[in-house]
Formats: sequence, structure tokens, C-alpha cells
Amino acid sequence: MIWGILGLFLVIVLVVVALLGNQANRAIPIAIIAVVGIIAFFAWYQDQQFKAAQQRINKDEVELADVELLEEERGRWVTGRVRNHSRDHTLHALTVRVQIEDCLKQACEIVAESDIQFTPDVPPGQARDFQERVFFQSLVRPRGRRAVRYEVLATEAK
Repeated sequence: MIWGILGLFLVIVLVVVALLGNQANRAIPIAIIAVVGIIAFFAWYQDQQFKAAQQRINKDEVELADVELLEEERGRWVTGRVRNHSRDHTLHALTVRVQIEDCLKQACEIVAESDIQFTPDVPPGQARDFQERVFFQSLVRPRGRRAVRYEVLATEAK
């Protein structure tokens, strides 16, 4: 569809240029306007496609299971399994917020937070294991018990 519209714009520009013939000075502004129109249309179309992809699978249809934060010499990793409970759409991309809490007695406070985005490509009703690197802005040295929370922020579907 998009290529058809692009072709139509180009044909219109060529017809206008051919009709104006010797008056090329008039054709240049029309060609510039057509090119700007094409670029604006592409930007609008891609924005609409991106918004539609984000709304196909609700965050509640995605389940994170067996998620762990692993700390190794070469960095921190989030591992686990992601399940797609959607019946119709493939989960293409996922954004997850990872929070580290320092819990002293009954109160917990967030001491580090990071969002990770990855592309598990999970078909409807299936699951995939994942391992993604996570970076935190600050050093994490809990004074009490360390707790880690995971939250699905956004989804993108095909």
C-alpha cells in the first residue's frame, strides 16, 4: 500500500512537470511540495504503525516467570521466561523495568532502577527464555535485605 501511494505521488509530479514543459520554474516548487508531502506521509504512517503495534497486546497478557537478577564479574543480567497469553498476536518487543529495593525492617526503598528492552518474538500462547544485560546508574550496596522487582512497561506486537 505504501509503495502504491509513493508511486502515485511520483506520477503526479511527473505529469505536472510534463504539462508545464518550458515553464520549469513553476514545476520546481510543485516538486518540492510533493516531496515534503511524501516525507510527511511516511512519518505519519510509521507513527500510526508503531502505535498500533503497541496496542495489539495488553501488558496484562504478558507474564514474566522465574525472573532473576544475576551478578557476575562481567556485569548484571536479567534472566527468565516470558509468556505470551495473547491469542492473536506475536509478542515482538518488550520493555521491562527492573528495580532493586533495600529493605530495612518493614520499609523498602528503591535504590536502583533500569528499563530494558528486548525482542523475544513469542508467538501466541507460547513462551521463550531470555537473558538480557541490565545497567544501573548507581552502585548497589543494600544495607538490609535486597529485593528485586520486575514490571512489564510496554509491549510491541506483529
